[in-house]
Amino acid sequence: MKIKILCVALLSPLLLFACSTVSRDKGSSKENQETAISKTSDDPQATTSIPPKLLYSILVAEIALKRGELDIAVEYYLQAARDTRDPEIAKRATRIAEFSQSNVEALESAKLWTDIDPKNREARQALVILLLRDKKLNEALPQLETLISNAGEDQELALMQLVAQLSREKDKEAAIELMERLVKKQSNNAFAHFAFSHLNTRSNRLEQAMISVDQALQIKSDWLDAMVLRARILQLQGKNEEAVGYYEAQIAKGATNIVNLRTSFARMLMDVKDLNKAREQYVILSELQPDNDDLVYAAGLLSLQADKTDDAEKFFKRLHKQKSRKIEASFYLGQVAESNNKFEEAAQWYSEVSRGELYIDAQMRIAALLSKQKQFDKAIDSIRSIRVSSSGDKLKLYLLEGDVVLDAGRYREAFDIYNRALRDMPDESNLLYARALAAEKIDRLDILEDDLRSILKSEPNNVQALNALGYTLADRTERYDEALFFIKRAFALEPKDAAVVDSMGWVHYRLGNHKEALIYLKAAMDIIGDVEIAAHFGEVLWVTNRKKEAIEVWNQALEESPNNNVILDVMRRFGL
Repeated sequence: MKIKILCVALLSPLLLFACSTVSRDKGSSKENQETAISKTSDDPQATTSIPPKLLYSILVAEIALKRGELDIAVEYYLQAARDTRDPEIAKRATRIAEFSQSNVEALESAKLWTDIDPKNREARQALVILLLRDKKLNEALPQLETLISNAGEDQELALMQLVAQLSREKDKEAAIELMERLVKKQSNNAFAHFAFSHLNTRSNRLEQAMISVDQALQIKSDWLDAMVLRARILQLQGKNEEAVGYYEAQIAKGATNIVNLRTSFARMLMDVKDLNKAREQYVILSELQPDNDDLVYAAGLLSLQADKTDDAEKFFKRLHKQKSRKIEASFYLGQVAESNNKFEEAAQWYSEVSRGELYIDAQMRIAALLSKQKQFDKAIDSIRSIRVSSSGDKLKLYLLEGDVVLDAGRYREAFDIYNRALRDMPDESNLLYARALAAEKIDRLDILEDDLRSILKSEPNNVQALNALGYTLADRTERYDEALFFIKRAFALEPKDAAVVDSMGWVHYRLGNHKEALIYLKAAMDIIGDVEIAAHFGEVLWVTNRKKEAIEVWNQALEESPNNNVILDVMRRFGL
């Protein structure tokens, strides 16, 4: 029969595709097909012969799909695939049958698909998986070998695609057994061993994974991907030192692809938080590939993080000469200058950050620098001139403005800033916390307590809020038991946080438990020699008649922070 393609298209876009695919006699030549398509495109009235049975099958299948009647869609698409032997229809029949878990029909259509298009990798992979699900490993294995044979130089890709599918199968044991059979038959195929190692790794069979990757490396000893996988398996086994040693040994051997090997090593070192060694690798890499901006950038960031500011400056100045990362280089050169107390130079670098993700942060750093130089009004004007669109950036500006005003000692003004911010961003925990600290400065402990309890209602494990509430109750009230309750909760969550450990010492001091207080305060001092911690530690030493030690602690704190009011105030209280 004759049917207009335009009319069919009105029924279903997919049907249009199907008809354009199958609207030819099986014996028609490619030239005739192209002519027919051309005529159809040029002439909207052109018609194409579609066998009635085929048209009916596709129409029924598509309507069934839209109605969610998958069993009917499978039946009729499979019939269409049989009738046309068209690879696209066979593919669609296979995928619909898979989706509907019609395993018998899926297997039939996959076999038909591979028979029609024997070189099609997707078809062969589908057939392997479906045979596996049907427990037909004896049939799946030769199909897998055909897949590898057809892949030619793309064997690794074909096998890794298959492994990705195998790793998602419910029957893990069958997937493992299939790959075991493959590597036994193709024992000299490094790609097969490598793929099997990946499958074992994904299945958490790490010992077997190591055996397989070692077999791959015996066949192909300089294979970078296999080396990286071996190191990864060691990592997963918790053998980080061995993984590092393995990389170092391969580098010492002068392995091929040394740049890629070092890059993988550096990434692994970042993963295991060995930042010093990661920095060493990125520094070497930046020398091996001086035009690689990403490597220079990584070397600069890690040098900055390691407080090697001279090295960081060198790397970022190299980067600043390039267009690709000029903006980032300017920002981090600002940080280098700031860390060296070169505030004017830092501001100049930050001012070069005129766009991009770091723009807001650079503008905020300029304001913070003004605050450090006691130019508080200029800092506030600078902050208020920054225009932001996101709520996250707006929050940063509120917090920074409040910090600047607090640093200026204008506590009531800071409190008002946080009030205004909370009207704009109600229940924002960072703002509630900031307002609580400002409230303490103006003796509004009721607001401090309300704000901190509001945070803990929604974030019961907020260590900062727990610690701040507990410490304030211990320091400014006589509600010591309540204070101990909150500080203990914070300590259980962060037992190595210096501020929390200090609070534990201080609440014990207020409770009269001087021995416990000294233990905690000494531990806090060992974590970080903060001025306030030193003031507390010295005070407890003093009241326990260890006055000489107390004076030593205070004097040492004053050497590091001359004229510090916290230390001077406590010394004055004791007549010094």
